[in-house]
Amino acid sequence: MMLRILFFFVLTIINNIETATNVGGILFENTVWTADGSENPYNLVGDVQIPFNSTLTIRPGVVINFGSDDCEILVKGFLRVEGTVGNPVIFQGGYTDDEQWMIKFQSTQLSLSSISYAHFIGPKKAVQLASIPNDIQKNNGTLIIQSSIFSDNTGIGTNGVYNRSLNPFFAALKFESCIFNQTVISSISASSEPITINNSQIYDSKLYPRAVIEGVQINNCNLTNIVISFKESTSTSVLQLFKTNAKGISIITELENEDDMMEAIGCSYQFIVRQSTIQDFKLTHYTRADLSTSPTNITFEESAITNISVTSPGDYGYTGEHVYTVIIRDSVYSIGSLNFNYFQLPMLVLIESCRVNNVSIIQGTQNVEYDVNVLKLLVIRNSTFIDGSIVYKNGSIEISYSTITLATPPLSLGRSSIITCSSISRSDSIPQVNTVGISAIGLTLDRSTIQNFAIGIYTYPTYNSTINIIDTNFIGNSMYTIENKSIYNVNTQGVYWGTNDSSVVIQQIKDYWKDINYGFVQQSASASNMLIIGTLCSASTEDDATTGTFM
Repeated sequence: MMLRILFFFVLTIINNIETATNVGGILFENTVWTADGSENPYNLVGDVQIPFNSTLTIRPGVVINFGSDDCEILVKGFLRVEGTVGNPVIFQGGYTDDEQWMIKFQSTQLSLSSISYAHFIGPKKAVQLASIPNDIQKNNGTLIIQSSIFSDNTGIGTNGVYNRSLNPFFAALKFESCIFNQTVISSISASSEPITINNSQIYDSKLYPRAVIEGVQINNCNLTNIVISFKESTSTSVLQLFKTNAKGISIITELENEDDMMEAIGCSYQFIVRQSTIQDFKLTHYTRADLSTSPTNITFEESAITNISVTSPGDYGYTGEHVYTVIIRDSVYSIGSLNFNYFQLPMLVLIESCRVNNVSIIQGTQNVEYDVNVLKLLVIRNSTFIDGSIVYKNGSIEISYSTITLATPPLSLGRSSIITCSSISRSDSIPQVNTVGISAIGLTLDRSTIQNFAIGIYTYPTYNSTINIIDTNFIGNSMYTIENKSIYNVNTQGVYWGTNDSSVVIQQIKDYWKDINYGFVQQSASASNMLIIGTLCSASTEDDATTGTFM
């Protein structure tokens, strides 16, 4: 009995050896690899080359093994991978440090090739669109890969170098209904072909979007635990998410320590999110501003955002004219922080037509003397900002047509800040005692309401900035309406002080008349009744937010 079992085992080994097919060389004629008969699997023992006008067709169930010789399938003709849902074509093997990819498309009409129901198993990289130097024909058309799986640390990439002005019909790589697990997705240079991923799942993977024109576009997908790495680039790389659900997204600039910082070229990119749901998003932005060349823009539009953190650290002490923007428009943003402690960086942060809950916005925690020509601007417009905090001491703030409820007061403003047609109040979750509504260096406060703090407005000592308050309500501020600790005057006109009793108004103002080290609070044409701010503001027309002229 044991002899029979041993004989069967040896026979099985011999049959397995006999059924494998070693492949390599140029396929001058149309060729079909099939799982029928004794050919399968196919072991690459050399490069398989598909020349112009030849086609390699791979039928369902075929297994292609990449061994230790770093071989590739080079497509200059046509490749058709025709797996099925129950019987995919499998590409597997190779090593992490292999220089060649499993399949490389070069100098071919991509739209005449196709890949369906394939499974690429790493660690060898899977599919690449590659360029070729000089005047030799480039790839053109679009390669569509459908219903396929990429796993086990494999990769996909585009590596073309196209002059867009000379060739507007450049090649592209598109994925439909695919799964990416532990996969590196990369556009390898600024002028590489665009990558589009539709109706797919991407998880535990890494993206290197470096292409400029169209970049990497992800539409109607589910993303989980994704690292997006914008490495050094002299152009503005593009990554777009549309109608996508994403959880656990980290953006880094591949500069994790000071040594990396010294070697990096300025990193510029556009990360654009539209009509998507984003949860647990973290961005850490490093830059050598003296080498930066293009704006960096992060945009969320018509999206639901939960727990996002954007940080621009100042650990390395580099300064310069890098332009860095964060735009959140027509969205719901809940829980998170926008932290820009590196105050030397000029930037725009725009929050427009949003509902913002439990979010902190910080730009500089210490008051500093800075160059007022270097613009650091926070714009909040047509928004509701609930139970959050805003500290923008080393930048300017423009708040208009918005409701601000502070869970961590005060609202700390830098110079040349403007608040128009807005309400600033304290969250019901905190006691009123010892709270300050607005800590101001320089401010124009127009047609607004400040209410329910211990001190409505506090001005910093020694700063040579103007504070003008026009047609504004102060309501329910228990200690002082205004505490002017600056040596300069605070000018008010048409203000309602919360009462008609002039003696009470005087007691609620702390200025020169209580300490001659302070400036005056000058009153002009005070209002006898509470102003209806909605009526004052309803006839006003608002300019569009400045999103392109802040350099």
